[in-house]
Amino acid sequence: MSSWRIVFSRQAQKDAKKLAAYLGERARGGAGLIVTGGFSPDRSGRLTPRGSQADARTLHAHELITREVHEADGRIVLQLLHAGRYAFHPLSASPSGGKSPLSPFRSRRLTRSGVQRTIDHFAEAARRAVDAGYEELIHTHVDAPAAVGDGVVKLPAWGYAVLA
Repeated sequence: MSSWRIVFSRQAQKDAKKLAAYLGERARGGAGLIVTGGFSPDRSGRLTPRGSQADARTLHAHELITREVHEADGRIVLQLLHAGRYAFHPLSASPSGGKSPLSPFRSRRLTRSGVQRTIDHFAEAARRAVDAGYEELIHTHVDAPAAVGDGVVKLPAWGYAVLA
């Protein structure tokens, strides 16, 4: 089942039972793999100012969703996404900085320590996702590092970090 495009807002967190039931039905109906929409590891990586973020509160609400999908013998994958300079808000940040042709906002250029913080945010988000019941994670990035899977965060051009 392709990425579900739901802004997991406070209202959606209240409706987690409905979303869990819906995705559980999709799994029972034969969806072999359910992929979430993109969840940013931090505020600067959100697609929009109120875009989905893989913070503790959000991923705690996902526990119900992942449990329902697993009980239906389905698999669900969390997509971690950092929009980089393509973010549609003034708090965006990317290693290259600058403005994309798709956003009216200029992103702040990440320093070396800012890149490391973003990597750390990906690792924290991945750890929270595993705790919430996601057995696998995928990544999408435009200007930011990270890919996650099997307890290891793969960081293109920066190496690897094991999630303990």
